[in-house]
Amino acid sequence: MIPAKQQAPQKQNSPRYDGGYSYVSYKRRSKVDWAGVGVGDAFKANLDYTVRMPAQRLFFRAAKAGQAIAARLAGVSVAPGFAPKTKPQIGPFYTNYPSSIAAYGAIGLTAFLEYEEQASQSILLAYLAEYLANPAKQDEVSVDPEIYKRLAEHVTRTVQTRLILEDLAREPRLSSIEIYRLFSAAQQTLRWSTLPEILNAVILFGDLLPDSRRMALHPMTRAICEDIQVVSSLYFAELPVVKSREMVALGVAWVRAVCKRLAKYLPPAAEEEAAPAAGIGEPQRFSRKNSMMLFPPWTVLSLLLYSILRLWPSRWNRCSGARKQNPEMGRTRNKPPKRLCRKRLRKR
Repeated sequence: MIPAKQQAPQKQNSPRYDGGYSYVSYKRRSKVDWAGVGVGDAFKANLDYTVRMPAQRLFFRAAKAGQAIAARLAGVSVAPGFAPKTKPQIGPFYTNYPSSIAAYGAIGLTAFLEYEEQASQSILLAYLAEYLANPAKQDEVSVDPEIYKRLAEHVTRTVQTRLILEDLAREPRLSSIEIYRLFSAAQQTLRWSTLPEILNAVILFGDLLPDSRRMALHPMTRAICEDIQVVSSLYFAELPVVKSREMVALGVAWVRAVCKRLAKYLPPAAEEEAAPAAGIGEPQRFSRKNSMMLFPPWTVLSLLLYSILRLWPSRWNRCSGARKQNPEMGRTRNKPPKRLCRKRLRKR
């Protein structure tokens, strides 16, 4: 007996099989799955929005904490409802710097700007107010006083910024300030065209940048960099060990030393117009009476003789040399020489 035709078993619907088609729910794993998110992922364009949001919360929380510490160091009482005066800076995220380090550079920049906004006054500028009124007279340099004053003011602001960065970086919870300084040094293009750019680069990052003698710089730019570097090297060595209360005195000496060293590159002071001497009136006008006084005869005669003696021998030598090479030089074609005429007459 032939067995009946067996029917094929019915395929059950399952998560992997439906309607004759199979599918697999698979998601590719990323770094976020095993490493989590950090402040460096806050503004990465290649990450999903759901990944960036937790990272941004971490960044803004850290930035506000740094602002509160900076405000407390500036002498402001920080209450639980503290409202910062500056917004979080996100510019370092959009550079070629690694995002994980640029995030802490942005936090340090935010804290530094908050300190400047909360500080009541610039300590170094206030301490040197009398000196900055007329620095050329204080330093006894013979340069243009207005230009020297502008130079001294810019050097004072730059040195003050360097001292603030150094003092804030000593706070353990504001170590991002030093990361911000490293970030700013890495963004230097080494293409300085003005004196303020050179001052900012050498005073703020002189201990981080390469030696100026090994860089392709203009000779004048290299000379200015070397002078500032030589003066500032002593203060770079003192910064890590000097106490906070002694930083103002260090800054005063630093400013005056740099200004004196750069005075030779500035234009000299404008000379006052000399007053006419007593007994001398207006300058005499030219006339026949005073012509002999303006042009003494011996000077005119000496000039004429000098020109004759200088020009005549050279001209004589040229003419004599030309006659030796060409004996017929100087003879006219119409008039034959006299000797030739006499010989012809004798033959006749």
